[in-house]
Amino acid sequence: MNGAENHDLSEGDWSARRRASLQAYYEWLPIREPAVAATKAEYWRHFKFGDLVSLITLESRHTGRSQQISYEDYLPNLQSVEHAQKFKESMINDIRRNMLSEDMESFLAAELEESVTANRRWRLIGNQSVIAKSTSPKLNKPFFEELMKSLDDAGSDKLKSLTLFGDLELPDDLDTWEGYPAARERFYNIAKSAGANDLLVLSGDSHSFWANQLFDENNNAMGLELGATGVTSPRSLLVLGDEGLKRFDESNAAYNKEIVWSDGRHRGFIRLSISHQKVHADFIAVPNVETREYVIRPIRAFDIEKEGETLRYN
Repeated sequence: MNGAENHDLSEGDWSARRRASLQAYYEWLPIREPAVAATKAEYWRHFKFGDLVSLITLESRHTGRSQQISYEDYLPNLQSVEHAQKFKESMINDIRRNMLSEDMESFLAAELEESVTANRRWRLIGNQSVIAKSTSPKLNKPFFEELMKSLDDAGSDKLKSLTLFGDLELPDDLDTWEGYPAARERFYNIAKSAGANDLLVLSGDSHSFWANQLFDENNNAMGLELGATGVTSPRSLLVLGDEGLKRFDESNAAYNKEIVWSDGRHRGFIRLSISHQKVHADFIAVPNVETREYVIRPIRAFDIEKEGETLRYN
């Protein structure tokens, strides 16, 4: 469900429709039962593992999220960087746009405060979509000009879109927290109020691997983010080809401060090993999902350690 499909719905109607859809979904999807007096849609939780880990899981798809902005309605009128930045400030950065419901923000504040008071070593946040800041990189390099000549229609259309977003200095994906920057700052303010500048955010639904560092709008470190790709679903940017996507990921990391590394070419999962001293993250690729016999392959690994009030990659 996106903005182009539902631009005639009010914000309340749109949210209500998503909640109804979610409720129907859970009629058959097995999931941990909600807390007393909560609905099945309110499945945010705090899992506590002694003095080692708090795992706080959020829900940012149905219960509080504002309608996603669709570029289709606006791109024809964005003829310059100046026009694009005015659009970004007035539409994307609108302080009324929410990612989390009020109830969930209250839950998050209380549970982060409990985690800090309990002096747990690590605070993990289960999160649906990438939270790191990301603006499309400029792709006016000879490689991408040559690549355009070899792509099919789907690939060339995607590359044209990415090039336009880079030229306009806009994010290419408004489905992530980058489409809700005011809500992201509220999330960070909740964490800071609880004394939790050491978040380890575990994110999905981008069909790509990520290792990101997180900062608020004033450049205060808020922790790190690990993003997991899908086991079955490939990234849409694979229409650029293997080498094209590799070059795009490299350009994206070089252009954006918060992106340390990303890889959208592989499918797989992240394996975490957690001790009081460090978190070790292995990014594991699987070659296929069509046979019972396969070999997993680590493609990158990171150690994460405490550094003052926040975290760092080692």
